[in-house]
Amino acid sequence: FFIDLDGFKPINDTHGHEAGDQALVIVAERLKQAVGSTSIVGRMGGDEFVVLGPSEELTAANDPSGVAHDLLDSIRQPMLINGTTIHVGASIGVATQEPGLPGGELLKRADQAMYKAKQASSGFCTWSSKPQAGLHTPETVK
Repeated sequence: FFIDLDGFKPINDTHGHEAGDQALVIVAERLKQAVGSTSIVGRMGGDEFVVLGPSEELTAANDPSGVAHDLLDSIRQPMLINGTTIHVGASIGVATQEPGLPGGELLKRADQAMYKAKQASSGFCTWSSKPQAGLHTPETVK
């Protein structure tokens, strides 16, 4: 999962970089809680995160779409920072590992799917390796 926060820049601009840093820590903790201890949550930089984990443990009922919904729900919960309620959203790209696929290609696919989700304002988008499938944008998630 490649995750880019939506609406993060106004937190820094309005409430300051310390509030933005606190928001990033809160989001990281929420991501860790959402996916469990066998998965890895990492910050790529800025307001971008990746989540990696074994599909049989990471997915809600072995469904990456279910995990994407769970991640979106946890990120969208209000945050109380310095007495102010703050909200962020996210765009998530989903890609699953295939035999022989280099890790860099997996990350690239998830990143491409995330940009597609951001363009479509859909919440998340899944990369499909099926011929002629390419990127698949699910129903709009608001």
